[in-house]
Amino acid sequence: MIIPTFNARTTLRCCLLSLLHQRIGAHGSDAGPPFTYEVIVVDDGSSDGTSEMIAQFPSRLDLRYTFLPRTDRSGRARARNAGLALATGGLVVTLDADQVVEPHFLAEHARLHAGGPGRVVAGRRLQLADGPMDEVRLEHGFDPQALPPVVRGDEREQLFRLLDSSLEDMVTGWHHVWTCNASFPRDSLEAVGGFDETFTGWGLEDAELAYRLVQGGATTHFAPSAVVRHEHRTPVTADMYREWCRNLAHFVRRHPAPEVRLQEIFAPAIDPDRSAPGTWDDIAAEFEHTARRLGADPGQHR
Repeated sequence: MIIPTFNARTTLRCCLLSLLHQRIGAHGSDAGPPFTYEVIVVDDGSSDGTSEMIAQFPSRLDLRYTFLPRTDRSGRARARNAGLALATGGLVVTLDADQVVEPHFLAEHARLHAGGPGRVVAGRRLQLADGPMDEVRLEHGFDPQALPPVVRGDEREQLFRLLDSSLEDMVTGWHHVWTCNASFPRDSLEAVGGFDETFTGWGLEDAELAYRLVQGGATTHFAPSAVVRHEHRTPVTADMYREWCRNLAHFVRRHPAPEVRLQEIFAPAIDPDRSAPGTWDDIAAEFEHTARRLGADPGQHR
């Protein structure tokens, strides 16, 4: 498991505490084949005492920590590649530092990959209200009462209802693989060269990676029982929107395909200075329907 972090000491500690309580069985069962897992924290130049927190963390995790000095090349793509270089397991799970995972999180990712080779799996993300997490309770076991309440479900599930399909049926499924909760065979990541480190700032480095994997024959799958609970998220800022637009332009230059350029229709939903002419799921459904009309098939149904 690879977790990039930047000045997120408190939420990272809660994330790691939740990883102490993983169960080997898939959702609804504590029975299953045993597995081991490593946790690789890639510190992207933090100055908030993250390294000291890691040094004092309970020894029950197979936990490794590496520090990257902050540069103009810093970002999630570079950090995750640094973690990939340290990974030894056959399955790579990606997570963000501001999330807490439920007890069957890893078992569910493993179960989905056992269903076939070359899969790209995206798990479910629940959004939490603003508020503190109870670290003492989390250290002794996963307890939803130790967390702020869930205020929003995973928006992709409403999209699936609109389309009457799921991620594996979509030609734009690659766009909806979010590395705050995703997993990949390590050899597949290495075969495509990992993340593109020229994506910096906010947005789309995960979609571009998934696009390359799908072009190579991978299939995308959604794991609703591989659940993360995400710390309250601040709205998109003007700087984040500019970074997203810059990354989209790079994405289009690298992959000048119609379905890649179609991602431009999300811009009004992201731009903090404009109101989107519809909900996110309406726009995402339009993206999928238009890509289907264009005959887009970047490898998903091979």
